[in-house]
Amino acid sequence: MNENTDKNVTPFKNLSWALFIGSTCMWTAFMTTVMQLTLKMVSVDPSGYTKSYGLVTSIGALISLIANPLGGFIGDRTRAKFGKRRTWILIGSILGSILIVLMGVSTQIWQVATIFVLLQLVYNFVVAAFTALIPDQCPEEKRGTLSGINGMTLVAGVMIGNVFVHFVWNHSQLGFYIILAAIGIIGALISVYLLKDNPAEVRKDSSEAEIKDRGQIYPSFKKYPSFTWALLVKFFYALGTGGASYITIMLINKMHLSSAYVASVFSIVTMVATVLSALTSYAGGILSDKFKKQKIFMYVAALIAMLGTLMYAFSNNITMVIVAIIITNMAGGIFNAVDSALVTRVLPPDGDNGKNFGIMNVANSLPQTIVPAIAPMLLQLGTKTAMGQWPFFYVVLAIGVSLSLICLKPIPDIGKES
Repeated sequence: MNENTDKNVTPFKNLSWALFIGSTCMWTAFMTTVMQLTLKMVSVDPSGYTKSYGLVTSIGALISLIANPLGGFIGDRTRAKFGKRRTWILIGSILGSILIVLMGVSTQIWQVATIFVLLQLVYNFVVAAFTALIPDQCPEEKRGTLSGINGMTLVAGVMIGNVFVHFVWNHSQLGFYIILAAIGIIGALISVYLLKDNPAEVRKDSSEAEIKDRGQIYPSFKKYPSFTWALLVKFFYALGTGGASYITIMLINKMHLSSAYVASVFSIVTMVATVLSALTSYAGGILSDKFKKQKIFMYVAALIAMLGTLMYAFSNNITMVIVAIIITNMAGGIFNAVDSALVTRVLPPDGDNGKNFGIMNVANSLPQTIVPAIAPMLLQLGTKTAMGQWPFFYVVLAIGVSLSLICLKPIPDIGKES
């Protein structure tokens, strides 16, 4: 169990607002810049943007996997009086905003690539700082609620970003990037104003075993088995639900629908499903705190997500697919919020909350790289089965969700830790 021992603890109301405002503004600035990368690449490399975009995003994804636990690791050891989390929220946001403005004025491929990689680096430091606030400062009985709030911020950030894309991008692209940069800094300033924080402790009285634990990159499975089981839960769930990005391709390929029709329908469906995901994230976090249970919510949500994935596999009309999208997104909101609260409970008590949470974030993001890599192989294998390529693809992914259920079983629920 990870207990909060910090001297300066932010009141829960302020902590909630600091996390919601700061993280929402961060995602607005960062993710909107990422979403517009394709159009930026088209403008600087009109003849070869397909290859250059793939290369830049691949490098960025690799940097992201390293930067998140690295940012947490450095934050855990930051002794600045301003605080180990506030320091990186502010520094990372300022650097990120400068890079966003530079993205707006960049005119060469190498400039866009360099800026994008650096954006991934600095904003992952900010992400690591925000997520570490939950185990650092939130009372255990309210971590589900705060995890639910945190789960809403990405959705809110993306939706706000889409508004700016719609109203600003075609009028002034430089103005668009300046607005995003300003939002990122304003959110960080509000967040650090609301937060109380502490520098990393200098542990002079640590035992030899504690020093050894703190020096390890990955927590010992023998001493902290629940950490690894929780990591596998997160990994397999993300892997099993990672086929959502292929739904539009499936509809065009399998049901022979026009790309224009699919795009028009799914712009609305995706927006509705995303909002519902945010709402169930918040509701799931609150309910898990209220009933002091986590695993039952995760079991039910994972089963619903597995059902939705199987509906993709055997759907024969677009209505069935839309229903599957809605229920998987709602289930995902609950699962991810409660799962985040569970993770804070199984973190080793070594003071490395940022680094350890960063490792968990890698388990969540790695499948986003794995699924596109294995999808062509699975689809090809599917053509040789009685099911066909798309049913085979989604059945295999559904097995991934089932593996997350198996890995959840050994983790003790609230109040049953040894």
